[in-house]
Amino acid sequence: MRVLYDKDYIDSNCTIGYEESYDVDNTAATYLTNYAVGVIGVIAAGVILFQFSKHTFISGIPVALFFGITGLAYAIGGIGHQLTKQQGDLVEEKILSRLSYALIAVSNSILIAIGVTLVTNNITWVIRIIWVIINLAVLLHSLITGNMFYVGVLGIIAFIGMSVVYFILYIGTRSDDGQRSIVYITKSVSMVIILVSYIVQVTLAGKCGTGDSYKNCFRDCPLPASVFNHNALFHVIFGVGLGLFAVAQLIQPDDGFEILSFFGYDQKSERNKDGSEGEINDNASI
Repeated sequence: MRVLYDKDYIDSNCTIGYEESYDVDNTAATYLTNYAVGVIGVIAAGVILFQFSKHTFISGIPVALFFGITGLAYAIGGIGHQLTKQQGDLVEEKILSRLSYALIAVSNSILIAIGVTLVTNNITWVIRIIWVIINLAVLLHSLITGNMFYVGVLGIIAFIGMSVVYFILYIGTRSDDGQRSIVYITKSVSMVIILVSYIVQVTLAGKCGTGDSYKNCFRDCPLPASVFNHNALFHVIFGVGLGLFAVAQLIQPDDGFEILSFFGYDQKSERNKDGSEGEINDNASI
């Protein structure tokens, strides 16, 4: 099984010839943790949809989409890491990675929509249009360039914003509703954990993966980079945050009807079809 980079080069303490084309991350730890995040996302999506199937199915779609698309994105990323053999591989490095980045952009945009609907029910078409333009620009940029910088920026905005929104909801409910307040603070903490995973990945990338780190035998990396690097650690921390968020959503889901209203969906008519919906989703607004 191939491991990260050229094992002979690493074992020689980087004293033999340096081959730049092998500067790719296909360690087992990286792609297996990718798959683990994928499993968490897909299972969470399925369980949420099953839970809502007993009431109003469509109400569970937005949150389920976030988890499902996130899981799919990381699973595709794992396939790319596992199959890539050297820089420039067309399918593995360029097509799969770009598709993964684009899907992450979509899932982040869904999370932002969830956050907006938790803040206000008065969503104008101007807000919707701005949301579409920004997210479409980020999506196209990631597909065309293969660069996920703006995808990451969008994600950081989403996770910071959602952690603040859920914390404010926690403050607003802790005095009169114990369970809901606990769920809100759990969601806030889960967003912080995911944010930390991004920070860890970016902070360690230059020492454990990108730039001259491979050429210099990962001397400045605090991790055993040839076996378990910054990407694998990022996936582990991200998976913990995503799993915690999934548990909190299963206990007290965010209101799918409110989220669908972001896209102009008439929630009132559907709510009237099934009065039991309110038993599941009864979020407070900030």
